[in-house]
Amino acid sequence: MIKSYVQLRAKYRAARNDDVPFESPSEVRPMNHGIRRLSAACRILTVGVVLLFAAACGGGETIVERTVVVEKQVPVQQTVVIPQTVVVEKQVPVVQTVVATVEKIVTPTPPPAKAVKLQVALGALPVNLLGGAMPSQQDRIISTLMYDSFATRDQNGDGPLTPLLGSWTFDGKTVRVKVKNGVQFHNGEKLDAAGTKAVIDYLSSGKTAKFAFTYTRFRDFDLIEVADNSTIDFRLKTPIAFWVIPFRDLFALAPKHLENVGLDGYSDQPVGTGPFQFVQWKRDDSLTLRKFSGYWGQKPVVDEITYRHMPEAAVRIVALEAGQIDIAAFIPPQEVPRLLSKNFRVYTGDSFQTQTVWLDAGRKSVELKDKRVRQAMLYAIDSQGIFNSIVGGYGSFGEGQLSTSAAFGYNPDVKQYPYDPKKAKALLAEAGYPNGFKIKGSATTGRYFRDREVMTALAAQWKQVGIDVEMETPESAAWLQALINNALHPIYNIGMNWGPEDPVSNNRTINERGDPKFTEMANTIRATTDDTLRAKLMRDAIAYANEEAHAWWGYTVPTVYGMKNGLPLITFGKGFEMFIPAASP
Repeated sequence: MIKSYVQLRAKYRAARNDDVPFESPSEVRPMNHGIRRLSAACRILTVGVVLLFAAACGGGETIVERTVVVEKQVPVQQTVVIPQTVVVEKQVPVVQTVVATVEKIVTPTPPPAKAVKLQVALGALPVNLLGGAMPSQQDRIISTLMYDSFATRDQNGDGPLTPLLGSWTFDGKTVRVKVKNGVQFHNGEKLDAAGTKAVIDYLSSGKTAKFAFTYTRFRDFDLIEVADNSTIDFRLKTPIAFWVIPFRDLFALAPKHLENVGLDGYSDQPVGTGPFQFVQWKRDDSLTLRKFSGYWGQKPVVDEITYRHMPEAAVRIVALEAGQIDIAAFIPPQEVPRLLSKNFRVYTGDSFQTQTVWLDAGRKSVELKDKRVRQAMLYAIDSQGIFNSIVGGYGSFGEGQLSTSAAFGYNPDVKQYPYDPKKAKALLAEAGYPNGFKIKGSATTGRYFRDREVMTALAAQWKQVGIDVEMETPESAAWLQALINNALHPIYNIGMNWGPEDPVSNNRTINERGDPKFTEMANTIRATTDDTLRAKLMRDAIAYANEEAHAWWGYTVPTVYGMKNGLPLITFGKGFEMFIPAASP
């Protein structure tokens, strides 16, 4: 059993011998991706005089004829050597005894293969398991193992979106999708064109599941029709550049099961086509998946995964070191060298998600309606200091825009606001707030890498220029529901997703409530199919959002996972996917 948070926290601090919440990270040694291999030991028993014909420990060794003394010296008085015949107790020749003994050593009965089961601690478990309607990108560590989507990227995440559950063609107006044959759902239903269309129609009908946004992925298509049992045509209303993105978010759902149980029922009893199937879900505690024997692709080497809900990083670390879990998500930077020194493996990577702090995107606050106030808040932030110390330099430093240089349309002329508290105070005075003001904020805990710590640092830096932010930290489900209902406080953090082909449109969802001009710019970008013109429009929109100080785009959310050595070589994708090696055929 996992110990209580108080006990684990005390154990964590005792092990560190201090109460300091953060230390500057030391130089991190390179990761050791090797998996230890242990050879089995061979034991040889001797009775009386032993003539050793052969002993083997693993394949490929030379057979040597010799006498072996095992564990301790055998007194000479107990060993009798007779040149012609050796008699043991009942005058049985030694040759017969030795042969029987060798047979037992060389041909043991192999033990049954032991199932590979993993315990993975996350900062936040999903609150919704409804495939592509799951609202959090972080949940893809689970959803992409239960479900298959119709489009995906390669494991590095840098390539274009490519088909997964079939193939497609596009003539500029219509996307023709050929559904993959032979794909079976976890409940035995078969994937086909009619069922896929039925699922899209159901999701797009306006029904809303708990903890989910209204499904509008296919709003740009005016006709979806079945051509035959394995073919669906998707006709666009007007040509758009990002027609492939809806297929990335289209997870195959079992149509009959969806019709029977509805959206909320499907979330409670999820059925997909992925390599793992749902077993059990205890909300805010644990979620268990088991390998699906009928999976259409390569079978994973892992048999079962249990994800555990542990919001506090300190608790995850103690559980990892105590052997209660195998993998711990979002390891604080200062703990990485220590874990490496204790023979743990640490995986680090980047993501297509930027830690964003919106400055009243919905324009609820009188103070933040003034652009000068929003700009003052950005000048008050020591972005580089936060990235280096609290984030530990993991991920990529934010350059005043949602995406990095990996994205199409990235604007190299846009930079992060420099740290200038004097200018921040001057702008506040100019806007009519020489003594600052009070405002509320919402911060997540454990949902993103170092989220609460970063928000605490931001509040402290804003207070230095006179802006007093009362920061609340709701639990994960309450925070998500408030986000969906547009009920978070004016200042809040969130991981904003983007892709190499489109670093702008995700901002549209947030900004359409507060900046109609930006929404218009984003709509124009979506309707522009000429790459050169679209790249220019993107750069213009990015520069506008930066000048208007819509948000603080601090850094891309890194993936920093601590793991026991000896596990399969598990890695993580830029979309927070969990990649598990395939089992041997």
